[in-house]
Amino acid sequence: MNDRGFYIPVLSALTLAAFVLLIRFFPDVTNWELCEASRCTVQDWLAATAGWVGFLAAAVGAYFVYHQLAEQRRQTAFALGDGDPVFQVHVYAFDHTRAVLRFINWNRRTLAIHRIRIRCADVAIPMPIKFRWSEDQFTPGGVVNDCGINAAGWLNTVPGVEGWIDRQGRPDIFDFQLLFQEEVEDFIDLIGGLSTATIAEIIVNGQYEDGTERPIDFRLRVPVIDFLPNTAARVHLHTADG
Repeated sequence: MNDRGFYIPVLSALTLAAFVLLIRFFPDVTNWELCEASRCTVQDWLAATAGWVGFLAAAVGAYFVYHQLAEQRRQTAFALGDGDPVFQVHVYAFDHTRAVLRFINWNRRTLAIHRIRIRCADVAIPMPIKFRWSEDQFTPGGVVNDCGINAAGWLNTVPGVEGWIDRQGRPDIFDFQLLFQEEVEDFIDLIGGLSTATIAEIIVNGQYEDGTERPIDFRLRVPVIDFLPNTAARVHLHTADG
């Protein structure tokens, strides 16, 4: 987001207010001599301001150089396999099924998934009881794995998103789903009347398997009506917002 439209008028107003207060409470400031009468020429003014102009030019140049270096560092980190994994959602609730969550691992290290948490300020979302993933979701008939989730959100098994070792190939894509009940899941009674403004935050705790045991949090926001399995999907939205 570009904040220039906010900062420029605010800083301008603060500068004007500071100038007015200076004149009001320090009236002697108006008696300051900007230059000696014998040296108050255009040439002297240009010579006096040359240093400030040079300083401002150097500051502007340093600003752009700093951001160029930061961008180069990000590109170098990505090339070396230190990119950050991407956590995203594919909303399949339109087809009356569950949403599919996805990791794309742009890092050379394997990402281990340890814990799942869900937060929502408006609706009491039940805790998922199973974590389901496929060993190779791009192969028809691939093996589907389920592992339990305890009441605190910790997974009974630690699935891993393989690191991006082959830089000529695609990174590892890891799709998973959350199951909330053993039987048929339909949360229409819970989400009935909700709009897309009711948001659930999904928090996944993981760490790289590199020996550092450094925890990483991934956060994703998705409408509750798209996240929880339900048979109504969005067919009721014309009345929910009305």
